[in-house]
Amino acid sequence: MKRFVVLCALWLPAVALAAGEFMRQSTEVSPGRLMAEQQVYKGFGCNGANISPSLTWKNAPAGSPHRYIFTVHALKVDKIDADANSSAAMIGFMLGQSRIGKATLTATYGGK
Repeated sequence: MKRFVVLCALWLPAVALAAGEFMRQSTEVSPGRLMAEQQVYKGFGCNGANISPSLTWKNAPAGSPHRYIFTVHALKVDKIDADANSSAAMIGFMLGQSRIGKATLTATYGGK
């Protein structure tokens, strides 16, 4: 079964986080925990419900352009050889070496 890695990249300028740490939360998905079948893709041999998890965030840096890039990577391996100490560059390299396809959606938000 092909595994899908969902990466949500928020490209924001390096601004001091005086209002607190920029944080992302989800009630359905937790770091290091197995995803529920509801959030698993339905297709390509996967039989999940294909329901996107809710995402919330707080303390976005002032002056950020509010551009959100969501990318889904289809990989030819079950798992990339990365751990908590792997750099973003190393993970990007590993994704590039294992990728058989990807889809990207870019959205903007003009609110506060």
